[in-house]
Amino acid sequence: MKRFLFVPASALLLLLLLAAPEARAQWQGGNLAVKTNGNDFRSGDQLKVEIIALKDITESFYTSVSYSFYERVKVKDEDGKETEQDELRTRTREAGPVVERLRQFQTITLDDTFNFGEGSIAGRYMVEVGVFNGFTRERLATLRTCVFYLPRGGRRDECSPSLRALRRANSDVWLTFDGTFSERARYSVTLLAGGKVVKFIDYGVVATSRQELNVSSEDLAGISGRTFDVLLHDHETAASSTLTRLTVPSSP
Repeated sequence: MKRFLFVPASALLLLLLLAAPEARAQWQGGNLAVKTNGNDFRSGDQLKVEIIALKDITESFYTSVSYSFYERVKVKDEDGKETEQDELRTRTREAGPVVERLRQFQTITLDDTFNFGEGSIAGRYMVEVGVFNGFTRERLATLRTCVFYLPRGGRRDECSPSLRALRRANSDVWLTFDGTFSERARYSVTLLAGGKVVKFIDYGVVATSRQELNVSSEDLAGISGRTFDVLLHDHETAASSTLTRLTVPSSP
């Protein structure tokens, strides 16, 4: 006759509490990033939001995606005087299914139903991905990025980080990007082609000014002439930016 060990509910709770710090540690390194299919969009374009594991994620989780933007509206004061002001609008998608684990560089599409059209508000759209524990529903992390809807080549607001373009190829192993960056951030750069990770550069990614980012790594050798999507990720703030279809030129 088999005997079964009975574990009181209080003991199970204690085990979960003891394991919690170790489970949370994998989120503190900012090892999950949000990737989009670009950062500048026009009318008729579709926004695709994905997550990518930069390291193995072993804890089960689920996500919820939201989009926020400001709309200019007219309001009247007590005297009937009409003025304009910006009001925040947010659209939230239903929470996704529980993901048991992610291998390093594995990607999952979270939402591809956000479309830009003639009725869309021009300007900046903040994309936020809430990451929650699959069992307790505790918020584990918040991933962020921003994109711009510029139907007629309108003005870009500031958004950090934001990859705009490759400024120059200094050498075969040193690239300089233009955009908006933080000099205090701990960045990584991921190069993808055909949806697959080709290079992951975790060191040598440094913002030398508010508008300039330098990537210096031997891993860049041999990429000249090839086309990539470039994902820049801040491991401290879990904010990212995606520059798509970048063809790396040969250095002078």
